[in-house]
Amino acid sequence: MIFNYFQRCSHRCMKYIRPHSRSLIENGFGRRRLSTSVGPRRWYERQLESRPLVTKCITSGIIAGLGDALCQFILHKRNSNSNVPSSSEHWFDVNRTCRFTFLGTFLIGGVLHFWYGALNVYVTGRNVSSIIKRTTLDQFFMAPVFIATFMSSIIVIENGNKTSSQKNQGKA
Repeated sequence: MIFNYFQRCSHRCMKYIRPHSRSLIENGFGRRRLSTSVGPRRWYERQLESRPLVTKCITSGIIAGLGDALCQFILHKRNSNSNVPSSSEHWFDVNRTCRFTFLGTFLIGGVLHFWYGALNVYVTGRNVSSIIKRTTLDQFFMAPVFIATFMSSIIVIENGNKTSSQKNQGKA
């Protein structure tokens, strides 16, 4: 990975490296280069370059869904080890995981893509003061609004599911 970093490095960086080392770095330290299209990581990087919003939304949905499933599994294991009686044999809530996957895909991925893109455009630089400015803006302005939006979205989706299930129970 570090070799790829040096290969992508600008010419300004390369002028500080001795000529012999520079030729080794440019030639990949004598290694035979494989195709750049090999492997899932490279495929994912190409998707990020060609379709950044869609790729980030799908990735965010997958992470949110897997995170919720893992959370349910850990809670089930912890409760079964502590002899807490479970309310049902079916401990895994598929609807809950679907809700988190939906919100991860259509809310989290898109909002954060545009927020961090705008944040990097308006607060440029990699020095300490720029990092502090970005972190402050993110934590004090975006985080409260986003958490409120996320929690409201979960409540709306859960109440929508309860209302439709209550209607179905009333018909039976």
